[in-house]
Amino acid sequence: MNVPRRRYTLTMEIGGDEINDIIAALKSIEFSIHQGSRDVTTGGYSWGGNWKIKELPDQTHDGWVAAIDAWLEEKERSSRHARAVETNSTM
Repeated sequence: MNVPRRRYTLTMEIGGDEINDIIAALKSIEFSIHQGSRDVTTGGYSWGGNWKIKELPDQTHDGWVAAIDAWLEEKERSSRHARAVETNSTM
């Protein structure tokens, strides 16, 4: 089972010559998102990279909560099973 995703997911890889270049890139990305950009590859003198926003249009907050609860429950169940198998194999 995959980790449930929120309605919007932002992935990015940004590189810069200095930490202030990364800060400038983040400000630029914020501006671009407000302008409607969703998939950008960009570069300049001191920073560049790419970022993309993916949308799951049918995902709601309540749907995500239900999905994450189920995922956590399955993860715990798998962990308990693995511990039981390990315990039984060492006896």
